[in-house]
Amino acid sequence: MDNMTIFAVGALITLGSGAMVIRYLSAGLEKIICELCGTKERALFWSKFVNTLLLVMPVVFVMYALPTGADKEKGFFEVVRVARVGLVGLILMASAVAVTLNRYIMMGTNRAGTANNPMEDAQVVENQR
Repeated sequence: MDNMTIFAVGALITLGSGAMVIRYLSAGLEKIICELCGTKERALFWSKFVNTLLLVMPVVFVMYALPTGADKEKGFFEVVRVARVGLVGLILMASAVAVTLNRYIMMGTNRAGTANNPMEDAQVVENQR
């Protein structure tokens, strides 16, 4: 088996494993995220965000395990190295977006002036009784 095939099989196994983990965790994770976020829209975003990272991060690690002595496939593995840097950049930017959104969510109020946290909303309603 040549180096390109070994690399491709390893990457496909990793992608398949990631997809199986996402499928296995998705129902329970979505419920927990919905409970924490308070709205289905927020939960949907965070679920997709987590699923993306669960799929992309392992691929980046696979790209660090390039076969040695791959002279005839040198061009292919150079492309893989460039793609690896691009994926790391994607993950860093996605994480920066997540941190920024998290800060806005944690501020506690939206434009209408109501609490973003459904637990706080329930507590306010209960205290008003």
